[in-house]
Amino acid sequence: MKSIHLTQSDLSPVVADDRERFLLLFSDPEVIRWSRPPEDLVPLFERYLENPHSFAVREKGNLIGTVSLFETSLTRAFSSLVCYELTYSLMPSYRRKGIMGEAVSYLCNSYANGLKTDVLFAGCFSGNTVSRRILCSQGFSPVFIRYHERSSGIETETIYYLSKM
Repeated sequence: MKSIHLTQSDLSPVVADDRERFLLLFSDPEVIRWSRPPEDLVPLFERYLENPHSFAVREKGNLIGTVSLFETSLTRAFSSLVCYELTYSLMPSYRRKGIMGEAVSYLCNSYANGLKTDVLFAGCFSGNTVSRRILCSQGFSPVFIRYHERSSGIETETIYYLSKM
């Protein structure tokens, strides 16, 4: 895919040259606050490189975030359904400007229409009101909550949202 120009940013595939800014993004304490931090960021970066549905959100050519669809299944009961999990992260200095909302909108409403998928789903921590707003604005509906303890020892809950294609 070539670069897609949105109003406030561009979307293009994650490439090897994005490694430094990707690692910076996913090691930022504010990003970690709203995500499940992986033990090692290098395998995560490689997963994004290998996924044809992972995109860098760019400003002036620099990675400022990511938005992706990862093929998966929700449970064994849904194994016959083609499911994609929507994930996204944005550097804190670019938040609350509509950048991620626009990128998620493009991915869900234009890009995903070309995929053979039955279900899109996403999860976010219950305290992440901005992500909850983004998901609901794109037609996602909350379907269940999972309570868990993070590695920091803090209990939290993840709300999972579903969007039927």
